[in-house]
Amino acid sequence: MNVLPTASTLKIDSLRQGKAFGGEIPIINPMVVLYSVNMEVAPMLKVKVFGESDLLLSQVADTLKSLHEKIFLTPPGMTPDEVIESYINSPAEVRKVVIYYDDGKPVGFLCMQRYSIAIDSERVNVFRSQAGLLEKYRKYNVVNFRYMRFIFSEVLFNPGKSYFFAVCIHPSSYRAIVRNAASQNIWPTQGNLASNIAMKKLCAKICCFFDLEAHHRDGVFIHNDGLGPTRGANECQDNINDDAAFFLRKNRGYIHGDGIAVIAKVCIGDMLLRALNQLLRKANRKMHASR
Repeated sequence: MNVLPTASTLKIDSLRQGKAFGGEIPIINPMVVLYSVNMEVAPMLKVKVFGESDLLLSQVADTLKSLHEKIFLTPPGMTPDEVIESYINSPAEVRKVVIYYDDGKPVGFLCMQRYSIAIDSERVNVFRSQAGLLEKYRKYNVVNFRYMRFIFSEVLFNPGKSYFFAVCIHPSSYRAIVRNAASQNIWPTQGNLASNIAMKKLCAKICCFFDLEAHHRDGVFIHNDGLGPTRGANECQDNINDDAAFFLRKNRGYIHGDGIAVIAKVCIGDMLLRALNQLLRKANRKMHASR
């Protein structure tokens, strides 16, 4: 039985030299890998990408308002305009919005930003995002790879230290970040909560930069942005893995919109290996299904 190798069996140096799978292969084009994975995961969803000049269009604003209302529980007294203000208006260097469509109907969104900030007298890239999918589409891994493509292209043209920062209000978002980063390059996790002091301090500094009212609670930083929790957040979590269980233990207030601040170092090598791994796993499953 022929089984394709997974990316976890490959060495980064081998990929750089164009050597893998026991022989010579052409050097991998990372953008092709990321694009292929995205299309393979959920081919039924169409996307539209809106740049900064498009973000004030009523079409984009109205779609974001509608999607947010369907996906999240907006707190009483908060208007739709106040909700999307944080999505489309920010001091970021680069801003983009992706809308996902199924049969012409919007079913999800992804807002992406790159900031250039000073940390200890050094300029670094900090990436942030806000995303939401209608419940039936959350099983499709569409958001991660679209965002990975954005990060890769921005780092390519803006080299230097780069980090991803998020306030995760649902275990699925936290789990997705942990899955796509090496353990030593992300905080907090179950394994490094108390040991990775450098990343914890960096997380605190970035919270301060964004003026977040982050409370240090049970070893992590908790922040509530006031935009409300995910709909169905208080439902029982079945079949959760260790990462999701860690999130639930540390952030019991997520049902009220509390989020855990998470920082991850952007490593292109890690991103490419995980993207390739996903592609090869899907090729394996497709090959077995056709037998």
